[in-house]
Order: sequence, then C-alpha cells, then structure tokens
Amino acid sequence: MYERFTKTSRHAVAIANRETHRLGGNIIGDVELLLGLVTETGGVANAALRELAVDLPKLKDELERQPRSRVDGAAREMLPQTPEFKLAIQSAIELAREMGQQSVGTQHMLLAVLRDRRSVSSRILRGYGVSLARANQTVVGLMSANPQAEE
Repeated sequence: MYERFTKTSRHAVAIANRETHRLGGNIIGDVELLLGLVTETGGVANAALRELAVDLPKLKDELERQPRSRVDGAAREMLPQTPEFKLAIQSAIELAREMGQQSVGTQHMLLAVLRDRRSVSSRILRGYGVSLARANQTVVGLMSANPQAEE
C-alpha cells in the first residue's frame, strides 16, 4: 500500500508507529499519524504547519498527552490501525491523485487528516487555527515554490 508514498511520508508513518509504542498504545490512530507529520521535519506537512504559525513543540506535547488506543493482544512491530488512520491514508492517496501527483507526500496526509472533521487530530489542528482551506492554500504555495519538494 505504501509503494506510492515518498520516503518522507513513509518515514512519518514509521515515526507514528514508533511513537505509538513509546506512548503505550498498541493500535496506530490519526493522532499518532499527525504526531509523525509534526516530528518528520523534512516533510511539506511540517513546513506547512510552520508557515501557518503553529507552535509545533506545543502541538507535539498536546498530541503526546492524548489517550492511546489499545486492543487486546500483544504489541507487534507493525501495529494494527484505527479506522480513522486507514481513512486518512486512503484519503491521502485520493488527494494525491486529485492533485495530479504520482507520489503521496506528507502534505497529502496532513490535508487528509483535516478532511475528516470528526477525527481527534482534525479537531486539535482546528484549535490551532488550521483549517482545511488554509492548509490547502499553504501546501499549494509551498509546492509551487518548490515543485520537487518531497520527491
């Protein structure tokens, strides 16, 4: 599934997986995905959040304090995923296609997280003043300025 993902976006997912383990969860969700996007400093998503004047250390701290999802069973190296995580990944793939891009970058995952207004991560981002429209505008601007970003 991740073959179309950029190296940076795959790394953000790996960070999300690692952070889920570190924070005591055993199922990866949208909050952990956003934590991966915030932590992966080389991604367009991280650059967009900085451009939107989000206090990234504060956001990271808030994401780390969220309750972790747990399911019965032993923790695995690659964790199972919540429906919200799966929806964000599928939506990121669709967004890349809609934007005419071959690869799925962190920017697509950020926009996908914001698309699901019911998700915890979307609500948290809106609390920082980040709307889907503002994030999309910022991503488009960053990608226009550097078309090779995240390839």
